[in-house]
Amino acid sequence: MTADQALGKVLVIIPTYNEALNLRPIVARLRVAVPEADVLVADDNSPDGTGAIADELAASDDQVHVLHRRGKEGLGAAYVAGFRWGLERGYGVLVEHDADGSHQPEQLPSMLEALKGADMVKGSRWVKGGSVVNWPWHREVLSRGGSLWSRVLLGIPVRDVTGGFSAFRADTLRGLGLDEIEAAGYGFQVDLVWRATKQGYKVVEVPIQFIERELGDSKMDSKIVVEALLLTSRWGITHRARQVKEYLGFAKERVAPEVSKYAEEGKRMAGEVSAKVGPEVQKYAAEGKRIAGEVSAKVGPEVQKYAAEGKRIAGEVSAKVGPEVSKFAQQAGKTLSGVGASAKKVAGQVKAKLDERKP
Repeated sequence: MTADQALGKVLVIIPTYNEALNLRPIVARLRVAVPEADVLVADDNSPDGTGAIADELAASDDQVHVLHRRGKEGLGAAYVAGFRWGLERGYGVLVEHDADGSHQPEQLPSMLEALKGADMVKGSRWVKGGSVVNWPWHREVLSRGGSLWSRVLLGIPVRDVTGGFSAFRADTLRGLGLDEIEAAGYGFQVDLVWRATKQGYKVVEVPIQFIERELGDSKMDSKIVVEALLLTSRWGITHRARQVKEYLGFAKERVAPEVSKYAEEGKRMAGEVSAKVGPEVQKYAAEGKRIAGEVSAKVGPEVQKYAAEGKRIAGEVSAKVGPEVSKFAQQAGKTLSGVGASAKKVAGQVKAKLDERKP
């Protein structure tokens, strides 16, 4: 069903277990808030008489129905049974709704309006405009943390993953694979929205005010929380491992051939460059060698000629200048010898004069 088609008849499913104090007022509020909608009470054989109260309501109102179940089998199982009941009877929209007043029937019309442009709508506590009332801090931390954990592990683009106030088109539920759902407790809500987003359904969040129950006992306990945490972790690890495997397969099938193709192209281009440039390089190398040979052949003899000429001139200079140098050297020797003899003679005369003056 596309977004612009009529939604069809609406069925609001209310799972119950020991909700005798809450059932009458919540059904009355629903009948006022969405008078065109039918109500299905799915009771898990409540020992407090909730099932009998549901039968009384159904007897006085043709739009109220009852599904009696054998015993307490969990929230998820009760909703799946209610979905099947409604799908078999041709309802176009199926709504999850609490019995304890946490979900306010007066907010359902805005969710149904949003469903006209979506496949699934979640009443959300954690989007802008959403809120919780009378919740202890640890309950809010648990809810926000559970949603964040699920979003990170499973990649769900929804803020309030664990919220249970949801509306579905019938075709959406048929496409989710209800027979494969394994969560019985609050992990069921995570499973539904994860399946919807994985299969490409459009999921829209509408802000709601969630009010903590005033009457009766909460069904939330540590067992339900642990079940949801373990299931979400297992789903998340499997999901991420599958993503890694798919990425590696994609890389092997798509990237590796591209790399090989470019490597071959590079090899081919290198071959072409070598074939074209190589001979040119060799030609210029040979030309350079030839020029060097010619230079050596022409310049070498000239260098040798000038070297020989230089040697000859040096020999002539040595032959002419050498005797003159020797002659001046001898003359200088004689002069120095005469100077030395004269100096010795004068020194002797000075000494004699000094000796004569001594007393």
